[in-house]
Amino acid sequence: MAILLPTTSNGSEAGPVVACVATFVDEVRKYLQRYGIEDATQKTVELVESELPLGSEVSFSVEGDGESDELWLVAHLTIHAPSAEVFDMFNRFVDKWIEFIPKSGRQRMNLTYTAR
Repeated sequence: MAILLPTTSNGSEAGPVVACVATFVDEVRKYLQRYGIEDATQKTVELVESELPLGSEVSFSVEGDGESDELWLVAHLTIHAPSAEVFDMFNRFVDKWIEFIPKSGRQRMNLTYTAR
């Protein structure tokens, strides 16, 4: 699994989150290169930073379909907000994601979310 690590402006992991730094394991990196969706992944990170509450996170993994040989890049969102607001926040995020991510990227990615 590739995890986007929250960092502060000086690069440490302590303090308020101001940016996400993508570090991908080889499996994810190869998938991104194979399907040419590096830009879609970067834009997903940017949307998490701009559209979700401070402290929200995203991690990426390549997961298989149990009924076929198909593989997907899964963006796992962790949304830091009151539970009552998370569903609506995720839906607004998906609307923006559809607007900004090209179809070629959306066809190879799935979104999931967890409330924190």
